Amino acid sequence: GLPYKSIHELAFDAEGLLWIGTGCFFCEGSGGMARFDGVDWQTYTFENSGLPSNHIIGLAIDDQGAKWIGTTGSLARFEGDTWTDFSGAEGSARLQGYDFPGISVDSAGEVWVSSGGSGGVVHFDGEAWTHYQESETPLPSRYAEEIFVDSQDTRWIGTREGLAKFDDSGWTIYDTSNTDLPSNWIWAIDEDQYGNIWIGTNIGGMAVHREGGVLLP
Repeated sequence: GLPYKSIHELAFDAEGLLWIGTGCFFCEGSGGMARFDGVDWQTYTFENSGLPSNHIIGLAIDDQGAKWIGTTGSLARFEGDTWTDFSGAEGSARLQGYDFPGISVDSAGEVWVSSGGSGGVVHFDGEAWTHYQESETPLPSRYAEEIFVDSQDTRWIGTREGLAKFDDSGWTIYDTSNTDLPSNWIWAIDEDQYGNIWIGTNIGGMAVHREGGVLLP
């Protein structure tokens, strides 16, 4: 039931259903999203649904069960049977044409999105859009490859030129010049049960941010 064999994203919903984002950088039209309940498959593509693109590179599910889908060139939401494409009239002009590889939802249900296509970070509170870019904030690069909201609602942003932490007290930037971070290009961020933040980098390997702000390769 997979629409394509290149898997970019996986997410489980509250019912235990697995949602799968697929796509191909070099195969125009190939890919889409699949839902698997352990037995049966449901496939969503540009051709049979409101999915704005078949190349899915970001996927998150909020507490209401809505699926937030990042593609090359658009950001979409799928809730119930309703699709919303935020790269059009429902969103902001600055959403158009960007890629959205990282999506995370905070405890208030607000959505944070990273734009790998030089768009920085986008925040949606349900009504208004806020953009954070390198030229306007301490964000180390406009190429934001990943974003993760941890259990304390701190936003961790992985860019091509370092790791940014953004919370109510402001911004903290980590890179190879001020920490033991093995690479400035960040691909993946997650949190364990102890509150440690795990960081996956491009070529450099992994690091962990423990209490006290220490980064260990």
